Amino acid sequence: MLNLVKKIRGFAVKEVLILMTIPVMTVLAQETAFAQAVNGAYVPHVESATLYPDMARLEIREKARPERLPSGETVLSIYLPGSADPATLSAGVDGQIIGSNIQKLEKDDDTDPILAPWKAALKAAEQEKNRLEAELAAVNARIAMWEDPSMFKAATAAELTRLDQAMQEGLKAANDLLLELTPLLAEAEKKVVFAKKQLDRLSPSYKIDLVLARLQQGSEFSYSYMLRGCGWNPVYTLNAFPETGKINFVFSAQLHQQSGFAWKDARIELATSAPSQTVAPLSLESWHIRPASRNEAARSLEKNAAMGVGRAPQDDLIMVSEEDAVFAAPQAVSFSTYTVWDMGKRTLPDNSPALMSIKEEALDADFYYITRPQIAEKTYLAAKLKPDQADPAEEIYPQTQAVFMVEGNMVGTDIYPPEYESDLFFGDAPQVEVSCVELENISNEKGFLGKSEVHGWRWKFTVENQSSRSIKLRVEDSLPIRGDARIEIKHSSSPAPLVDEIEQLYFWETELAAGGKYEIEHRVDASAPADVGLNSNR
Repeated sequence: MLNLVKKIRGFAVKEVLILMTIPVMTVLAQETAFAQAVNGAYVPHVESATLYPDMARLEIREKARPERLPSGETVLSIYLPGSADPATLSAGVDGQIIGSNIQKLEKDDDTDPILAPWKAALKAAEQEKNRLEAELAAVNARIAMWEDPSMFKAATAAELTRLDQAMQEGLKAANDLLLELTPLLAEAEKKVVFAKKQLDRLSPSYKIDLVLARLQQGSEFSYSYMLRGCGWNPVYTLNAFPETGKINFVFSAQLHQQSGFAWKDARIELATSAPSQTVAPLSLESWHIRPASRNEAARSLEKNAAMGVGRAPQDDLIMVSEEDAVFAAPQAVSFSTYTVWDMGKRTLPDNSPALMSIKEEALDADFYYITRPQIAEKTYLAAKLKPDQADPAEEIYPQTQAVFMVEGNMVGTDIYPPEYESDLFFGDAPQVEVSCVELENISNEKGFLGKSEVHGWRWKFTVENQSSRSIKLRVEDSLPIRGDARIEIKHSSSPAPLVDEIEQLYFWETELAAGGKYEIEHRVDASAPADVGLNSNR
């Protein structure tokens, strides 16, 4: 049975989503049944399929049906989908290949094994549509006849009685037939539209003739090729449970293929990167070294970061097969630059996305709350995986938007695995309030005839734990960076902060009891010779 919502434990809007998708499910079920019936006309035996992010490699085994040429040679024909790359074809034939011919079929070629069933389905649907339209036109003409007032002119009382009885029976029969034919016509019209879409979607196939010195009739042969229009995307969910110190990590894969036929009981493998398709090494390019504006490069990087370059949005709705639950856990094999997951034998329909579970595990983590009051008066829930706990991101996982949840409630999405090694964040925590008050921001000159310039800043950070349990708290602020060796910077905060010279920040860490308050008076003073001056962005 196909569902449109993945069942996530505790997901608050699950029931609403199910109700919203019932009409969609009905339409998809009708189209899927129609598509499966048509696609069943041509189903090559796909032994295995390795899906990469934007392509796939198919391994197909078939029984040979060769044709004998007058010259005594044998021709074995192979059909590849229009989205295949014939240059990647590799065939294993029990016979000597002495020649080959690659032909791209025309759209109107009725020998195309992938397009021909859809052409036949379109023709049958159009005939059914025309038949039903004709029947409905006849029914409507009958209803119009019975409703014509001229029928009752110059009729005797007895004739009117008979006409009235006949009209009631005739109108009832016509309306019953109208109610029966109308949905059948709507279904036929949908089939016509759907078949046309499929024919527009699918490109004509490639016919490849292999000329062999010999080949035994009925013997099996295998071949493989690369296919576009296929691939997979990772789907991550991280569900945090602060009270138990656990993060439920769920890793699934959304698979799609548009070959024009179903992959039935094929061994499915998912790889994080595609193999090189080149036979010879690429040519070297000219190496130019030119002056560059550092500011332009920085602005370009900042623009890319602001636009979220490299981020892949997660699909809102994908189809899920409940049958996936009976499959064995996928096995992962990691290499130096990529990972492959063996999903076992699965069936992947044409043009119908599927969600397959790869991994689910409970990760041990230390939870804490972090705030940066100078940036925003908010506190965020964060988690640091324990040192002896393997991070799933240590395997080579594709990067994409992940769903972050807290105790079953979705809090937002973010890139996973993180761009850089960092802790995991699970949204803001309104039950931990924070405020930042500026107490002092003054600048003056000191010394004889203003020989030095000084600037002082003073803030008060207050954090209140309104939750019912104690929390670990971390407060951070930027460490001033000296733009000149003659600038002197001092801090005199209470309590005194720790300093991270690498990350360039001050930080305070404490345990804050339920209902407790933590206050910091943070003071920073800077001084420099008058001829150097001080210029701060605060």
